[in-house]
Amino acid sequence: MENKITELLNRVPGYTGYRSKEDRRDDDKRLRESISASLDSTVATLTSTSAKVADQRRLTHISTLERLVGSTRHLADRVRSASYGYGGIFSDQSVDELALDQLRQFDNAFQKESEELAALAGRLEASPEGPLDVDITAYQTELNRLGLLFDARGDVVASALPNKDAAVLALLDPAEKREPSALSALRVGDALSIQGENYVVNATLTFTEPDRQVTLSRIGHDDDGNPIWLIGSNTEDVTSAKLVETESDPASTPSGRTARAVIVTGPETREGVPAQYAYTATTGSEVSFSYSVGGEARAFTGSTIEEEDVEVYGQA
Repeated sequence: MENKITELLNRVPGYTGYRSKEDRRDDDKRLRESISASLDSTVATLTSTSAKVADQRRLTHISTLERLVGSTRHLADRVRSASYGYGGIFSDQSVDELALDQLRQFDNAFQKESEELAALAGRLEASPEGPLDVDITAYQTELNRLGLLFDARGDVVASALPNKDAAVLALLDPAEKREPSALSALRVGDALSIQGENYVVNATLTFTEPDRQVTLSRIGHDDDGNPIWLIGSNTEDVTSAKLVETESDPASTPSGRTARAVIVTGPETREGVPAQYAYTATTGSEVSFSYSVGGEARAFTGSTIEEEDVEVYGQA
């Protein structure tokens, strides 16, 4: 953790990590200037996107983008102009080392989340169909996280005491991402085997979110003619599984996760399609999955598979 914090915060010119009492005010200012500059750049990206959307007469998105511009600019101004007086970590009294350690964690998380916000603004700008609802939602969620971090960080600066709020602590030390399943990277034409049975991928459907990717790969049909799919992801809560498409109504999809989808079927590729999906682990190794993509809904059932039982050979 310490190495990760040091690596990211070394990007802030002159930042020393509050090591000396005399440097603490300068460190706070340098960090806030770095974050506010990043937010200013994000505002510029959103403003450019709003202008492009206006030129394209996509009127439904203009007010939403203007709201995001205003909220982001407001946060940038708050970060830039924050004033904490002469108490807290700036007092002449000794300061709890735990508070200083946590403050460095706050600064690291703040830097990381501001970069994620900039990336999301880039996605809003790059979408050929105009800003997608899934990306707008992800941006607002990330902006809310930044606001929570800033407020909680200010409390630590002003009180010189570590924060104990569970929601805040989760942002400071998020769970490590697991190694993505090999099934999450399958492409059309890839050959693979599962416990000695050979398959070739003939279609893929990938659900993407800012911090998640879930991939469905079609590998053939069962004896009854039902399509067989594999599911793999880069997240703990979606375990690799072998699925068969069912006739049941995917009723859980409307309350599932919101994403955008990339659909690949042979030479045809569709990107940025609004989607929802739901994954449920039931008894034992049984799982169910459902999705709604572009107005088309599908449901699947199957069972989990072990990663060591899968061998991917690459393009057939």
